[in-house]
Amino acid sequence: MDEIGLVEKDYSQSPREQKRYLGEEKAAIRLLDPDDLKDMSRLLGTMGDERVKKWVEDIEDLTIQDVRNWVRRAQEDKRVGNTGEWEVVFGVSGSPANPELPAGEVGEYQGFINCYSDLETRNKVRGLGGQLGKKMTRETDIVELSVAKRPDSPKGQMVSGIRQVCIEINRLKSKGVNKTRGKYSKFVEPDMVVVAFIEPDNLASRKVFVQAGFEDRGLCYYEDEDKVKPLAEVGVHAYVLNWEKLNEFMHQEADAELLGKLGRKVI
Repeated sequence: MDEIGLVEKDYSQSPREQKRYLGEEKAAIRLLDPDDLKDMSRLLGTMGDERVKKWVEDIEDLTIQDVRNWVRRAQEDKRVGNTGEWEVVFGVSGSPANPELPAGEVGEYQGFINCYSDLETRNKVRGLGGQLGKKMTRETDIVELSVAKRPDSPKGQMVSGIRQVCIEINRLKSKGVNKTRGKYSKFVEPDMVVVAFIEPDNLASRKVFVQAGFEDRGLCYYEDEDKVKPLAEVGVHAYVLNWEKLNEFMHQEADAELLGKLGRKVI
């Protein structure tokens, strides 16, 4: 138990509840537990890592109570199904399908994915509509992602986690489905724009989002609130999810798993 009463919960008899979509995914996703010492300690450790602080704003001098309050506030947000502002924090957790995962790490925190939709995000994305190549209406959902990996976690898990989180957010918002007619299934793109804004020098994150099904729509520019940099120096890359590409990725992996169980290979 720590100084604010958090305990490390025992999951040996009842494993953590995880979401894992069909396919040989290297990670699973789940909601973080603000009352679990291990979850919150690992999240705080991620926030305190210098490699993370380089790219994420406003995370200096956080305490375990700060991250606990953040997660609790997001998990208690009931507006996910509505049109208002909302936030959900997912934990990327260890999957038994990952051969590189150390013993004892199945179900344990490996990184986080923060999903949020607020007025600032929606105005920013709508203002880039043409550049992003997306037609948006007033009903279009706009979701921004920010992610960070636990520094000593095995590679490849964040790509898997991002893909699954996008599917889960779409499910929560009920914006798109696979419509079936007879034996044929047609993919219907959700009326949702999922975007990540990434600094040009953050090459690792840029690579992760491409592998997750996002497309780089080039540099976009925004006003520097402190007016300390010229506009041309505060450009960030806008990465936008290609839903069809994500759908293909997930079906390919699901097909590979199913055929593997039948002793066959994808041709």
